[in-house]
Parts: sequence; structure tokens; C-alpha cells
Amino acid sequence: AVLSFVAEQRKGMTLESLRAELEGYVAGLDNALVNIINNDYSAFLKLSSMLVDIDALVAGLREPLNQLESRVDRVRKVVSEPLGMQQSIADQLQLVQEKQ
Repeated sequence: AVLSFVAEQRKGMTLESLRAELEGYVAGLDNALVNIINNDYSAFLKLSSMLVDIDALVAGLREPLNQLESRVDRVRKVVSEPLGMQQSIADQLQLVQEKQ
């Protein structure tokens, strides 16, 4: 995608002029970003603080979720053995019925 863009833009201009144009575009984007942040600085700070709060919330949920996962694994192990035995008995019953 980058190579095709450069090839398309290069028609009629040198690489140096294309580079200068792109650098100007990047500088304009940088200035626009700084202006947006300056105009909405309080909203930017609020967003930043919310992101920190989200990190703390996720960190607080990590341990309870790990404990829950451990409990589910233990229950899964306890239930899997009887289910396996039930399946084995059903398979044996089917074989007996097929032989009759």
C-alpha cells in the first residue's frame, strides 16, 4: 500500500519534493493534535484519569476471576469422572444390546 501510494504520488514530482510534502503534512497533523489537546485539555486529563481508573479496576478483578477459574476447574474435574463412567456404562449397554 505504501509503495503504491509513493508510486502514484511520485508521478510528476521528485522523491525530495514528495518527502518535503509528506513532512509538511506530518507537521500539520502534529500541530492539529497539539491544538486539539490544548483546546480540550481538561477533557484530555479526565480521559487520562479514567484510563488509570480502568487499569486499577482490571487489576482488582484479576484475583477474584483467577479464584473463580480455579473453582470452575475443580468442579469440572469432580463432574468429569462420573460423566465418564456414565458414558462407559452407556457404551457397554449399547454393545450388549447390539449382541442380542
